[in-house]
Amino acid sequence: MLKQASRTSGSEMRLNGETGSLLKESAYFVLAAVFLGFAVNLFHPRGYVPVGRETIEERRIVFITVEEAKIKHRGGQALFIDTRPAREYGEGRIPGAVNIPANPESVSLNRIREYFPRIKAGVETVLYCDGETCGSSEVLARHLLAMGYSRHLYIITEGIPRWAAAGHPLQKGDQEEVKNGLH
Repeated sequence: MLKQASRTSGSEMRLNGETGSLLKESAYFVLAAVFLGFAVNLFHPRGYVPVGRETIEERRIVFITVEEAKIKHRGGQALFIDTRPAREYGEGRIPGAVNIPANPESVSLNRIREYFPRIKAGVETVLYCDGETCGSSEVLARHLLAMGYSRHLYIITEGIPRWAAAGHPLQKGDQEEVKNGLH
């Protein structure tokens, strides 16, 4: 009886040892497969590229020309946002554009909250500033994405200077004058 008990525990030990060995072999096999997959992907010309959240957000920011912006403006189905300071907005902007300056951030975030229902209303959103070097349109676009805007945002690459140079109309006056129908 005593010998039989020890045999049982010995066979159980062998079984547990075999199970542990099997698990180790499986883990090595999985690791080898993962390594091989990454290696093939690395050298394959059309391999998989891991995409992070920032990359997805960047894809929602689309740069357009003044001519493309004019088409959107003529169609009347886009909200134009001037991201320059209020003074520059008052000196001349795309007709119908609202002013949400990208800086300072506190003003920007308050204006975004004020206009967010209109921004999310289902129309396209087109942002612009002083051209390729100003960067405020991209700053504001990132604020909008961070606040939950889920559609594409269009940025006029050449900005308001190219819009004016192309002979497209400009509107003058500050935002309050526009709201009150004075301009």
